Amino acid sequence: MMLEEEIGKTLSEKKLRIATAESCTGGGLANRITNVSGSSD
Repeated sequence: MMLEEEIGKTLSEKKLRIATAESCTGGGLANRITNVSGSSD
């Protein structure tokens, strides 16, 4: 399982959310997280 999938699974199980603020990464972190199916649920 990829790191972003693990993060999503853990957040979902604990009913938590994540927020990011990116500039140097050009949105790369948000892109990886939102590529996971169900990430916007």
